[in-house]
Amino acid sequence: HSMGRAPSLPAWSEFAWWGWIGVQIFFVVSGAVIAGSARRTSAARFVRHRIARLFPALLICASFSLLVSVGLLGEDPVDAALLWLKTITFMPQGPWLLSQFWTIPIEVSFYAMVALLIALGKADNMEALAWALGGASAAYWFASSTDAIEAGDRWPALLLLHHGIYFALGILVARLGSSPVAPRHVVLGAICIFGAAEQIATVAAWELNAETSLWIVPFTVWLTATAAIAASFRWRDAIANRVERHAGALRLAGLTTYPLYLVHMHAGGPVLVWTEPLGPLTATVLAMAASLIAAFIITRYFELRLHVRVRDALDRVDSRHWHRIKAAFVR
Repeated sequence: HSMGRAPSLPAWSEFAWWGWIGVQIFFVVSGAVIAGSARRTSAARFVRHRIARLFPALLICASFSLLVSVGLLGEDPVDAALLWLKTITFMPQGPWLLSQFWTIPIEVSFYAMVALLIALGKADNMEALAWALGGASAAYWFASSTDAIEAGDRWPALLLLHHGIYFALGILVARLGSSPVAPRHVVLGAICIFGAAEQIATVAAWELNAETSLWIVPFTVWLTATAAIAASFRWRDAIANRVERHAGALRLAGLTTYPLYLVHMHAGGPVLVWTEPLGPLTATVLAMAASLIAAFIITRYFELRLHVRVRDALDRVDSRHWHRIKAAFVR
């Protein structure tokens, strides 16, 4: 919804109702990437780098969206500013200026668990975290399928009961590039996949406001994407050699996905409404192009520079402060 109304969309858009499955795919990617990096860092450095990766893009995109909300969408400046403040301070409970921000506190919860593991000197024991997350999350969804609990509250989501299965699978995927797969890994993978089937079926029912067998569509998309992620880790050296000359462009494209996720509604929404007289298909293509261009500009000319400054500023913090925080936390 933009500028007070919902624009018309192409007829084929009804077949893309399962686009939300990108969130589950992203959590698998996140679990894999973070598991791979956690073994090579300290807790303080891990926290600093996560802040430097999340905050600059969020600040820029939320500020852009604030200007759009007030200047183009006619939202109350005070209300919009308060939502902006909630967003850039990572408040775990909504509403936020960016409705899609709901996933970021869940991501931060995962980071906090990994940081605690590193601080306790257990960074090499990521498999235990995978079992804890995958087992608890799968049990949560299996219980919801028997009506033993009612799924959907925010706090279980923040405790990773909703999405722990995906982070756990990501941790397993990270092993493929360096370690053999044991039978216990297959067992955990199966538990997570069955848990994911129940979670995706539940979300599909929410999205369609009815019990439906169509959940198999997003589940198949997710499972295919997860298999592709696993293959990329298994054969990452061979893949890296083949794409080495395009590494810079691929890295920039990867970095652009986060701002694209944050800004696409406020960048593409107004364009979708303004260009609606050109026809639903044209309007949708132009809105997508506007979102991509906005995300690219933010990444290339603003976020990367601010990221370096924030990272350097955090790295200059006296390491003694981080040691004190770690010591107090461990006690």
